[in-house]
Amino acid sequence: MNTQYKHFDVTPSTPTIGATLSNIDLANDNPDEVYDEIRSALAQFKVIFFRDQNISEEKYLELGKRLGKLEIHEFFKKVDNHSEIHVIATKGGNKGTKR
Repeated sequence: MNTQYKHFDVTPSTPTIGATLSNIDLANDNPDEVYDEIRSALAQFKVIFFRDQNISEEKYLELGKRLGKLEIHEFFKKVDNHSEIHVIATKGGNKGTKR
């Protein structure tokens, strides 16, 4: 577990890329310092995961905009009325990293 972050916990997914950020509630109105740390974790780990978040589409867009310019990709399924939100999901049976 990485201790350089004070607003959430970080658990690397692999030795080279990816991490899960936990003990953070993205539905809250978090201060700018939290988003600064999220950006830092994204730069460090390249891919970050937030498990079990219950956030509105508007909060999801706010998070994305705080991390950078949002893109629209024509090949991904989109959320109704929000072309910037892409659905990437698994239906189970994934033999990848244990969670």
